[in-house]
Amino acid sequence: MIKYKIGNMAKSKGFSARRLADAAGVSPNTAALLIKAKNHKDYNVCTDVLDKVCTVFGCRLDDILEYRKR
Repeated sequence: MIKYKIGNMAKSKGFSARRLADAAGVSPNTAALLIKAKNHKDYNVCTDVLDKVCTVFGCRLDDILEYRKR
């Protein structure tokens, strides 16, 4: 299972959904879903959006995603 850590990263960097949306060039709805989602079953995101999020946060993919065996 892929666990999202985007909400934790956003909180630690002081990003609201609106600020993340503006900075990453995604819709406010997408940003809100990314921040609220706990795993890929909550919200399925494409790699293009993950790339934008990593660019905004200045982080690596493994900083915002975690793989856990079921």
